[in-house]
Amino acid sequence: GKLSDVAREYFEAVRDELEAAHWAGSSGTDTVARFAACLDNLVRFLFETAIERYSRRYARTRQHCAIFALGGYGRREQCPHSDVDLLVMHSGTVTPFIETVTESLLYSLWDARLQVGHAVRNAAECVSLGAGDLTIKTSLLDGRYLCGSPELAGEYETLVRRKLATTDVEGFIAAKMAEAGSRHEKHGGSVFILEPNVKEGQGGLRDLNHALWIARVK
Repeated sequence: GKLSDVAREYFEAVRDELEAAHWAGSSGTDTVARFAACLDNLVRFLFETAIERYSRRYARTRQHCAIFALGGYGRREQCPHSDVDLLVMHSGTVTPFIETVTESLLYSLWDARLQVGHAVRNAAECVSLGAGDLTIKTSLLDGRYLCGSPELAGEYETLVRRKLATTDVEGFIAAKMAEAGSRHEKHGGSVFILEPNVKEGQGGLRDLNHALWIARVK
């Protein structure tokens, strides 16, 4: 059948089920974790199916490719209307195999009406981009292996995450503290606001994320 139809039907069923559970008293923490787990199932299914279909059409040489969840999705904190951030990691250059599998995965997710952010990179590109961009670095620190080559899963841990976590630790902490300061200023620099922004405001969810990121690199 059409992968897009399968993805859309599955996603709609998941949304309905999680919404019903939420109104029945399921906690926010439980909801976002369950949503991430359901997305994991969908991404793995679409990825494996795309590889299988490619293999049927072409005599496939063994090519390394792996999918990682980034950001909040990587932390298993996937809110129902948040972007789904994915990394497609390969071992060298982008081949027709990588392109075809990535397109199949992304188009199916887009057709299921998911907002998907994605990057296609090798380990060296992850490190160089992460070193120069605080947002990318933070997102990669939260990266979580979903499926594909176990060798690349190992590379991600040793060549990407560990390297980024141990490079310029003091600079990372200073930049994150400055980021938090300007964010608090924008959303009201107090924990006593009558209608606080529970994500971005002082004492909100983003502050907890900041503490955990800083603890990880420190």
